Amino acid sequence: MSIVKGRSISDLVVKVGVRSRWSPSTGSSIVETYKCQTKDAADAFFSSYVGGQASVEKDTEGPPYLVTISTPESASGDPNDDYVDVWTMPDAQQHKSLFEFPRFQDIDSDVIKYIRAYAASKTKDDYDEAFALAASGNNPDELLLLELLRKGTDSYLANGATVRWTRTVGASYDNSTFAQDGLRKIWTATQVKNLNPPQLIKGVIDISTASVDTPSANYVTGWLKTAAEVQQRGENRFDITQEWKLENWSTILYPTY
Repeated sequence: MSIVKGRSISDLVVKVGVRSRWSPSTGSSIVETYKCQTKDAADAFFSSYVGGQASVEKDTEGPPYLVTISTPESASGDPNDDYVDVWTMPDAQQHKSLFEFPRFQDIDSDVIKYIRAYAASKTKDDYDEAFALAASGNNPDELLLLELLRKGTDSYLANGATVRWTRTVGASYDNSTFAQDGLRKIWTATQVKNLNPPQLIKGVIDISTASVDTPSANYVTGWLKTAAEVQQRGENRFDITQEWKLENWSTILYPTY
């Protein structure tokens, strides 16, 4: 069929976008967007899909003239159960207090008390007291910590990560399991990966977990699940955001999952 003399529909229609989506109510679908150079081409292209399994929409307010084709693979369930998941990993590194640096964990408790006092006040008198006590001992790390603080270094960059899972849902969605299961408990990397984030994020989870400093007694390396945050997007849709934070967590304060 010719729309412009000497030219077919295929010459006048260009695919400009493709995206995929999954939900339990509509199954998986592929949404394709086509740009048509003329309104006649848009009408003809639209008509060629009408009556099929795909859902077709056209925008003839152009130019450009757009035709959108949604091809579902299955459909079942309640539309209110529909959800869309987004996974991200912000804060791949974090600043931690210099007092948490592994090398400084064996400093005498009396000395650390004076060093902390200087870190809080930054006065010469507190520095002199801390220096005299540190210099009289046998641990060079006490003087090193004091010197770093004197020069303005009070934190260090540590390996860490946050896995963030955002699910967009309808108002009737039951979020009790999603939000509460394993809350404020320490998850292993495998348990987080079993939630089925994208493959790339699974790889980063393993790398991040392996790079954390060796935990001390009563601590374990893991991903602490924090409380969910719920925000309304409008039109009866909500975002439920859940995070797992990587750290050496106290097993006294947080049980393992």
